[in-house]
Amino acid sequence: MFLNKLLEMNRFVIPLFAFLLVAASCEREEDDIISKPTPTSTVIKGTICTPDGRPFAGIPVTVDYEFKSIVASIVKHKGRATTDKNGNYSVFFEIGEDTADKYDIHTKYVFSVDLSSVSPETYLRPMEKFDFILSVEDREGKTLNCDFTIPVKKYVKVNVENTGLPVTEGRYAVKNTFSYGSGWGALGGGDSDAACDLFLFEQIDIPAEGSHSVMLPCGVGITNTAQLGYLGLGEPPFISCYPLGDVQELYVSNTGNEELTFKYIVPEI
Repeated sequence: MFLNKLLEMNRFVIPLFAFLLVAASCEREEDDIISKPTPTSTVIKGTICTPDGRPFAGIPVTVDYEFKSIVASIVKHKGRATTDKNGNYSVFFEIGEDTADKYDIHTKYVFSVDLSSVSPETYLRPMEKFDFILSVEDREGKTLNCDFTIPVKKYVKVNVENTGLPVTEGRYAVKNTFSYGSGWGALGGGDSDAACDLFLFEQIDIPAEGSHSVMLPCGVGITNTAQLGYLGLGEPPFISCYPLGDVQELYVSNTGNEELTFKYIVPEI
C-alpha cells in the first residue's frame, strides 16, 4: 500500500521537477549586436551634457529585446554604445524577427541610459538608470534623436508660512519639476516634441503657526518649477501630490541667492 502511494505521488512530482528544469534552462541572455549600421538598422542617437554644453563621456547606452513566458525568459542584447568625449552617442540594431507588438505582454524592447557614474552629490540626478519601453513598429531604417540635459545641483531655501490654519494630518512636500532632455516621447511612438520633465519631492513639516523651511534640490542653468503639495497618509515613493496654491518658477544660477516662500493652504480633499 505504501508503495502504491509513493508511485502515485511520483506521477505528479516527476513531471513538475522536469518542468522546473526546462524553465530554468530557458532563462538566458545572448548578444545580437551588429558591428555597423545597415540601411535597415534602427538608430538612436543624441547628446548627454549639462545645460551649458559640458559633455558627459563614457555613459553606457543599450538596447535590449526581452521575451518572457511561463517557460522561458530570454534577453537579447541588440545594441550597445557609450558617449564619446563630446557627450554624443549612437546605438544601432536590427529588429529582424524580434518584433514587439505593443499589445503583446510577452515581448518588449528597452532603451537604457546608465547614469550611475554621474555624481548625485554634484548633479541633479533623480535616478541612477533610465529605462524606456521602445516602440519598434515601422522603425526599420529610421533614426531617433534622444538627448539628456543634466544640470549641476544647487539647494534653494524654501519657506512655508502658516497663519494659524488647521494642518490636515498627512505628509507634505515641495515638488520641483524640471526639463531633463528632449525627444523622449518618440521612443514610445509618441510626439518627439513632448516635454521631457522629471520631478522630485522634498518633504516638509507644516507648522501650526509661523514659518518652516526646507532646502530644495534644484538645477543650475534651467527653470525649476516649484509647488507646495499634500502627499496624503501614504508612504514613499510618491508619484503625485495634491497641489496647494500656485506654482513658482525659478531660474537658478551659480552665483544667485535664490529663495522661495509658499503660504499654507488647507487641502480641499
